[in-house]
Amino acid sequence: MSDTKAGSYEDYVLAAIQELQRSKQTHYLMTYINSYNYSFIENNVINASDLVNLNQISGGIEYSCNFNEQIIFNNIQQSLNEKQYQKVVFLIEQYETQTSVKNNIDPCLEFIKIKAIYLFWMDNINFSSILNDGLSLNDDMDYQPDGTNHHSIIAMINAASFNLTDADTKFGCFAQPINLTSILEKISKLILSLDKSKSPYILSALYLLSGKLLLMKNEKAYAVDKLTRALKFDPYNWEAYEEIIKSISAPNEIVILSEHLAEEVNQTILFDFFQIKCWDEFFESIDAELYIELLTTTINIFPKSKFLLTKNADLAYKLNDLPQSEFLYEQLLESYPFCLDTMFNYSNILYVTEDYPKLKDLMIKAKSINEMSCTYQAIHGNLESLIRNNEKAIIHFKTAIKLAKTDFAKKCKLYVLIGHEFVELGNYHAAIFAYRNAIKQDHKDYAAWMGLGFAYDILDQPKFAIYYYQKCIALKNEDPRGWRSIAASYIKVDKLNLAYKALEKAYEFSELRAKKMSVVEEILNVLKKMNDVEKQEQWLKSIIECPEPDEYHEKATDMLAELYRSTGRSDEAQRLELSKYGDPAF
Repeated sequence: MSDTKAGSYEDYVLAAIQELQRSKQTHYLMTYINSYNYSFIENNVINASDLVNLNQISGGIEYSCNFNEQIIFNNIQQSLNEKQYQKVVFLIEQYETQTSVKNNIDPCLEFIKIKAIYLFWMDNINFSSILNDGLSLNDDMDYQPDGTNHHSIIAMINAASFNLTDADTKFGCFAQPINLTSILEKISKLILSLDKSKSPYILSALYLLSGKLLLMKNEKAYAVDKLTRALKFDPYNWEAYEEIIKSISAPNEIVILSEHLAEEVNQTILFDFFQIKCWDEFFESIDAELYIELLTTTINIFPKSKFLLTKNADLAYKLNDLPQSEFLYEQLLESYPFCLDTMFNYSNILYVTEDYPKLKDLMIKAKSINEMSCTYQAIHGNLESLIRNNEKAIIHFKTAIKLAKTDFAKKCKLYVLIGHEFVELGNYHAAIFAYRNAIKQDHKDYAAWMGLGFAYDILDQPKFAIYYYQKCIALKNEDPRGWRSIAASYIKVDKLNLAYKALEKAYEFSELRAKKMSVVEEILNVLKKMNDVEKQEQWLKSIIECPEPDEYHEKATDMLAELYRSTGRSDEAQRLELSKYGDPAF
């Protein structure tokens, strides 16, 4: 790394330190409001490199509040952590009454009141989700012929409206029902009342919350606008970047949003992390070399960043370098032995490599950390699946889904795994139901679309299969599996020309010669059905003309000779057969 580049990144790190200190000093409760952002920046930027000597940075955090106020604020924070949300609102209103600051509102406290209402509402949503989420014990009975799911999480969110006094009358803070629209109205009202120059961090938090709610309503354009405003007020709001990523549905949107943010938001080191996370989400649909270069450069500067190290291990897995990925995950576990986040993907690798002893040890480790965690249940499910206890695996995956709450990406992966288990059991209707649920959590998941195509293929419904394979190809255009699968379905509906074109693509994107030759066999079968002798001859000659003769060379020679005979060209067939023995006449 050049001195100039190192110097610029050193400036980025120093700027991040100064901004975090400035943010924390604005209010005692900012450490709660921005705890997620502070933790991410401290762990992945400030403490993840040796660019800045942290011992030389002086200056602690000085708060403007007195000791009694600190006690009240600690009480509020403790109530938030204990999910006593009505108590939070009660404490804030009591404090405002005692200190007579009703006409001179504290933006931080007003935000926490709204946040408490939002968290209470989300807990009710999550509780309903736990009751309705996952698949029932009779999954094949739950499957609807029209493919609908009567427990849609989106419908539940839009319809949900909970009266807080009904939930907890002890405090009786609210008389009006709480729903998504009413929370957005409270946010807008507070934003209008604040001085933009005096409360940038609270305004950033408010716009972030507004963006989250708008994403729930599937109003992406409005959501991105709010999230961009959040970053304008606080460019170190990492959570806003993550929410913007959730709004992206196609790879081309990454470029558009990146250019938009580059123009609208002050650039910080988090912009690099944002791009890395974007490209990781759409790895199958992008130029892998650009992503690898960006990740490698950034990880060299921040070698202790857990976020980057995890993405590096994920990258090796996506490149099918399982030994390297396993090694990187083992290193992560050594550095972060109690971090459950990295264990789920590691368990998937151990499942693929069929390493039962390591997978069992990992399950025991996860259980010792938290038996009621989503990660432990998922790892246990992988272990049961490895030893072909498919029913037990499904039970553990379902439990993991219930514990995943609002982690939609993880829920998606778990639903896909449930679908795979049902395929193993031969229950294809239940598998379809599981794959559909996966897509509802994350419509960008390639495996879920592929699973749907495969299940419909097995059920002899090729038109449905074609539709879902097209979705796969749109997500991962260079994967030969999608092209071969859709070709097989085209053959079933007698669209041989489309099947041939799909197999041409599969041949183009296959790398190993063995895979290419397997595709050629399928191509030749299609061409036979089309009675296209000329193209059959071209394909067979292309194999024979390979500079390094192999087993396929001899097989192609025999097939071409047979083709000549079947078309009345016996002389050419004879010369071709003699050429195998080195006859120069050929």
